[in-house]
Amino acid sequence: MRHRLLQRQLERATRDGTVDVDRLAALVSEAYVEADAERARTDISSRVMSEELMKLHEMSTAEASSRVRAILDAVGEGVVIVARDGTIEAINRAAEALFAIAADDARGTAASALGLDANGELGTALATAVRKDGSTFAAELTRSEVYLDRRTVRVIILRDVSERNEQRSRLEEAISKAEAASRAKSDFLATMSHEIRTPMNGVIGMVGLLLDTALNPTQQAYATTIRDSADALLVLINDILDFSKIEARTVELEVLDFALVPLVESVIELLAPRAHAKGIEIAAFVAKDVPRHIRGDAGRLRQVLTNFVGNGIKFTDRGEVSLEVSLEVDSEGARRVRFEVVDTGPGISDADKAKLFQEFVQVDSSSTRKHGGTGLGLAISRRIIEAMNGEVGIRDSDGGGSTFFAVMPFEESTVVSDPPKLGLERRVLVIDDNATNRRIFERQLGNMGFRVEAVESGDMALAAIVKAAFGNDPFHVAVVDHQMPGMSGDVFARTLKAIPTFAQIPLILASSGGAEAVRSSDAAPFFSTILTKPVRQAALREAIATCIGEDAVRPAPVAPVVVEREGRKLRVLVVDDNHVNTLVASGYLERAGHRVDCAASGREAVDAVTSFPYDVVLMDVHMPDLDGLAATALVRSLPSKRARTPIIALTASAMREDREACLAAGMDDFLPKPFERSALLAMVERWGESGAPDASAPVVEEELPATGDAAFWRMVDDLCEVGAHDVYAKFAVEARRDAADLRDTAKIADYPRIASTAHRLRGAAGTLALGVIAALATRLEAAGKAHTEEALQLAADLAHHADATAGFLEGPAFAAALARSRAKALRTGS
Repeated sequence: MRHRLLQRQLERATRDGTVDVDRLAALVSEAYVEADAERARTDISSRVMSEELMKLHEMSTAEASSRVRAILDAVGEGVVIVARDGTIEAINRAAEALFAIAADDARGTAASALGLDANGELGTALATAVRKDGSTFAAELTRSEVYLDRRTVRVIILRDVSERNEQRSRLEEAISKAEAASRAKSDFLATMSHEIRTPMNGVIGMVGLLLDTALNPTQQAYATTIRDSADALLVLINDILDFSKIEARTVELEVLDFALVPLVESVIELLAPRAHAKGIEIAAFVAKDVPRHIRGDAGRLRQVLTNFVGNGIKFTDRGEVSLEVSLEVDSEGARRVRFEVVDTGPGISDADKAKLFQEFVQVDSSSTRKHGGTGLGLAISRRIIEAMNGEVGIRDSDGGGSTFFAVMPFEESTVVSDPPKLGLERRVLVIDDNATNRRIFERQLGNMGFRVEAVESGDMALAAIVKAAFGNDPFHVAVVDHQMPGMSGDVFARTLKAIPTFAQIPLILASSGGAEAVRSSDAAPFFSTILTKPVRQAALREAIATCIGEDAVRPAPVAPVVVEREGRKLRVLVVDDNHVNTLVASGYLERAGHRVDCAASGREAVDAVTSFPYDVVLMDVHMPDLDGLAATALVRSLPSKRARTPIIALTASAMREDREACLAAGMDDFLPKPFERSALLAMVERWGESGAPDASAPVVEEELPATGDAAFWRMVDDLCEVGAHDVYAKFAVEARRDAADLRDTAKIADYPRIASTAHRLRGAAGTLALGVIAALATRLEAAGKAHTEEALQLAADLAHHADATAGFLEGPAFAAALARSRAKALRTGS
């Protein structure tokens, strides 16, 4: 109201100038009083509201702090909140327990007093925390920053890692002790291997030289027993070393293309003499759908299969042992190769099966057990297959015996080698009294495209042939077992050939033993081909192809080609402080026609090389005065060309690291003791020649040794003088086998196998002074290792010449010459 009166007075004053001054003053005064009263009322309301809001804020802050506190206390790890000035604002219960301090006592304390660097980098770090009593503990800190109450604070989360560090320390100590124990074991094995191999080299080497001399039958038997026992001991030592390498995971697997069928057949072929000596059959079969080529470690696979088959032969006294390879597909569609070795032995009980594949465990560990061994073979096989991501096992065979199996995945090979079919219209008759052999022949021939019928006796075979003839479905070829009850293979052949109607049916003899006797008997003309069991698929294919005239499946014949060889003898320095080792190496080399000097220490070796230009140096490693590694280093530092004299480590240290150390020291090659004569001579000749054979050099013809290779005939006389003339017959058998192997592997371009076969032929031929074969094999080995296409032609050349040489060695001309040399040796000896 007063405001309105005051407003009217002011309006009148501005309109006509008349103003009631007293009244206006009173109105103004009243207006000021009323305004002051209104302002006072507003201030009181604002203050009350502010107070209420403050109370509400304090209540909410306290509740929030209480909730935050409850959450922090529930955290199992210590939490410390630090202000920007480095003082502690709060800690949770876990931190109270870690530092042994109450939260109230910690509040306001410098974080550094507890060993906490609040200003360190954000993230996780290790620190040494300090408790209230001054003791310390290892802590892991995680620093972070948060925005709290309109300011930034540091939050440190920490945990006590003392126990964890102690456990880690104990673990590291245990690992260190285990590594030390492993190193000690490896050192012990290496030392024992060296110490055992050194006298073994003397035993095996000297017995080998003794067997080359003229011995009476009793002496020959005694010496042979010593050699076989030493070989068996060497196998045990190698098993132990092999297991040690596998256990230490120092064995690396190779992944290369290889032909599966030749590998399987080589295992069976290697162990066939052992099986035949016990009178049991041995055979192998690879199913049709199994890839001919796969990628993997062929050497290790061969080791496993050899162990499985060898065990089967060892524990089987009658019946047979077979190796069958098939393809299986698992639930996920992955393809795997399955190898099964089936024997007809006594079988293994369930309790004994649990002992298999364990280290140093034998099923029969009694003092009266029939069979020895380390108990490592199956354990090593298991480790190898597991390293290939496969599995091994055993189960009972149908009808008795045991079946050991290995299943492994494989990589596909890019090599394509499906052999052509020989014709589905051809019929083959198989005659064998052994059911396993009949089944394998049926499968092999069926895979080749033949129609096959198999019978178990000669009588049944004659009946089948007559029936087939009258049914206008005759047999084109018959595969005949040699030794059969009732009617043997010889008798069957004579009987069939005596019937004019059936005399033209080609017969192939498959013999488990005595094939050589058949070749020299009057029954030989009845057979088109004589094969030795186990029969390789390629050999069987070629034999049948010859019988039925299918030239398309055989390689084209090549002219006999050989390589000129100078045949120069080498000057070799043998360095060894062990007199027996020196005698062995010198004996091998001198019998091969090489000149040998000896040195008993590394210092003598360096002086000898400095004084004389040797072709090859055989260097022992562990010697007094100056060891082989240091001696090699000194030779390599010589200022003349003699610094590059080939040096071969000849040492009883057979571990991989020993080989690496020798090569790193500048040696050219490595041959562990005890060594085979052929291996030593092959290595010496390879490094001792004036240079590697020129791959581009032309191949020239040379006649067989019959026309007067002086070195060859000197070797014949030498061998006859020591009563070892039968080695040529053995070489002829091996040469034919290697020739067949070369043809098989050349067809499928199996370069590693070609090189391996050439290496074997080269060593044997070099030992027997068959220089032509040795030189050609040298070229082939180099070409095979280099995977060059020239290797395929060279393989055919070498196979042809090996067959031709074998024919010469088996022929009448050489037999007569051999008889003359033997007579001369007898006259000289008397």
